[in-house]
Amino acid sequence: MSKMAGESESNLRKAFEESRYKILQACLRNSPVCKDVNLLSLSEFTRGFSGADITEICQRACKYAIRENIEKDVERQRVMIQNPNVAAISWDRVRV
Repeated sequence: MSKMAGESESNLRKAFEESRYKILQACLRNSPVCKDVNLLSLSEFTRGFSGADITEICQRACKYAIRENIEKDVERQRVMIQNPNVAAISWDRVRV
């Protein structure tokens, strides 16, 4: 392989990675994302994925997070109903 072909392939790979990064940003722009989430790493990890694949992953992750929050809220309500004194505890510090 010529040096020129290797550079072209490298540039193309970088362009695709940037595209995946922008897709991740666009999909998650209205969603709260943990500070620990590194979109650049995710764009590298999703090499070979289409834009539709990445969009689907983001949508499923958001739905999973919503479902998880609902389950936690239901559990908190159940605990509070069973023991009204627990309502004074800061739920941000308690994991159920």
